[in-house]
Amino acid sequence: MKRPLLLLLAALAAAVLGYGIVYELATRPAKAMLAHPDCGMVWLRQEYHLSPEQFAKVEQMHTAYRPTCEAMCMRIAAAREKVDALIAANPAVTPETEAALREWALVQNDCRVAMLRHVYAVSAVMSPADGKRYVAMASGRLVETGMAHTALLDQ
Repeated sequence: MKRPLLLLLAALAAAVLGYGIVYELATRPAKAMLAHPDCGMVWLRQEYHLSPEQFAKVEQMHTAYRPTCEAMCMRIAAAREKVDALIAANPAVTPETEAALREWALVQNDCRVAMLRHVYAVSAVMSPADGKRYVAMASGRLVETGMAHTALLDQ
């Protein structure tokens, strides 16, 4: 009776140990990439098979675009604050509230257009197949509601 129980426990211990080893080996590359301070760019380089020259160009493009992105985010935040203030100050929709909502939407649209231009420029640095995949991935994220200002720059 003790022998089958010991065999079962040994098999269970071996299975748990084996799982742990396989899990560690399988997740080690992802953990290493996430530990990198600029993991989004590391991912982009690997996912889209960028050569060192392509990667340097894309990195430069992202760095150059960041101030534009940050300025757009500030415009969106200011427009949103105006909408919030009008909503808080009025018991009903006013013409000013409608105008502020339109302005907020226009600023968000301006941001998406600027980001899409950046996406196309980055995709032009990639191979045609990878560039097409990048545009498909990025354009899908551009239409998400509440897109974070770094949603694409941190890729």
